[in-house]
Amino acid sequence: LLVGGFLLIDLLIAGSGLNPSISQEVYDGEAATVAAFGRTHRLYMTADLEYALKFSQTHRFDTFDPGIDWRVVRDIGLPNTTSLDSVPSANNFDPFVPERYQIWIDVLENLPSTDQQRLFQLMDVAWLASEVSGDLQAVRYESIEGSTRVRLIPNAVSASSAEEALVLVIDPSFNLDDQVVIETSSASLPQGERGGSFNILEGQDPNRIEIEVTTSGGAWLVLSDVMVPGWRVRVDGAEAELFQADYLFRGVWVPQGTHT
Repeated sequence: LLVGGFLLIDLLIAGSGLNPSISQEVYDGEAATVAAFGRTHRLYMTADLEYALKFSQTHRFDTFDPGIDWRVVRDIGLPNTTSLDSVPSANNFDPFVPERYQIWIDVLENLPSTDQQRLFQLMDVAWLASEVSGDLQAVRYESIEGSTRVRLIPNAVSASSAEEALVLVIDPSFNLDDQVVIETSSASLPQGERGGSFNILEGQDPNRIEIEVTTSGGAWLVLSDVMVPGWRVRVDGAEAELFQADYLFRGVWVPQGTHT
């Protein structure tokens, strides 16, 4: 009995605090990010900022109770809490990510801020988290104008390899609104005209998006979602070729007229 009692007390002391809990109120309602940013464009938090917030304040290694309001963690959009509110984020807090995505992020975060801006627009990142000074409440997001998930691009440039495509896209002189880099062995690619319009008919399903496109001379539709094997595209119900566009994303040629 003495030995059993000693072991029980020892286990209780050793396990104290190893199963922390938080209030259900943290998960109630919508986070502040929904009211501030909506669900149309993506948020982004740099790796350095995310690391500082997590391991200096919210998920420290020296305690299970850092003495913070856990609701704030959700309200500032710390990855991956945005998934609770279906707020799009370009941060991928996942143990397995596509190689191209990781390379893209590594390159992006080492570029000057002026060059980052155009790539954020291409990624449909409209809100960028800014630095904080030891206070979760001080996290702020600055807006990035011109970001969009769907783009209609008139002209295409071919690239024979992923490395060549990446070099072209990150070149500050490359006009991402006028040309799209398509990885293909084809010697010629269709070229279209400026202008046109699109309407996202179904955009909230992560496995499907339906877009109505109208162009006067054809265009390349570029979707700023990561391209991985398995995605398919149909134009007016007929299977079409899905291209690796601008190194990381998805692209399809849309003929003149109105198509879905």
